[in-house]
Amino acid sequence: MSDTKTPEQNALDAFLNGPENAPAEAISNADFDALDSFLLANTQMDIEIFDGFICALIVSPSVVPPGEYLPVIFGNNEVTFKTQEEADQIMNAITKHWEHVESKLKQKEDYYPILCSDNQLKVNAWGWAYGFLLGTSLRREDWHPTIYASQMSEDGLLTPILQLHWEANGQMEPIYAEKREEMMKTIVANLPILYEQFAELRELSRASQQQLN
Repeated sequence: MSDTKTPEQNALDAFLNGPENAPAEAISNADFDALDSFLLANTQMDIEIFDGFICALIVSPSVVPPGEYLPVIFGNNEVTFKTQEEADQIMNAITKHWEHVESKLKQKEDYYPILCSDNQLKVNAWGWAYGFLLGTSLRREDWHPTIYASQMSEDGLLTPILQLHWEANGQMEPIYAEKREEMMKTIVANLPILYEQFAELRELSRASQQQLN
């Protein structure tokens, strides 16, 4: 029986076993373009949805391991890379983006979401909100108190994200440009707060997972 691994297996091994304190570099333009193109061609995510999804996982009250969230990114399909080089580039891009976002939030700095314009060159942030809520769905029970509080209040930590999602689904009146801009500023301000608020719970979750392993 051959021990030769496919590009997908090698890339996943490198992703799961990479150094814990890798440099938190921003993703390069080349890696960004490669990841964006790969997502559009092979998954149901675009780079905006991906960014919202990753942000939710980073600030989550409990740790979601790569073996659980990577299949969601790849649409629960057996992803196929053309070459080992492509596999390494895509998996490294995911890792670097995660580390960059987390380093910003950990240092209580602003992280500005990746937003795409529609065919009328307007930015609505619907994809980002969808991606974030998709991320929360992986730990629905842990997120429930925060989501419920945000549904009941105009000042909840997730209220602007929920409102963008409701607008996208026709559940509320259209949001005007000035209001949308204010909502995005609130989201940017709330991400470090969420990260810090759930830090202790994440550490407890991480310790529990390590004991199980």
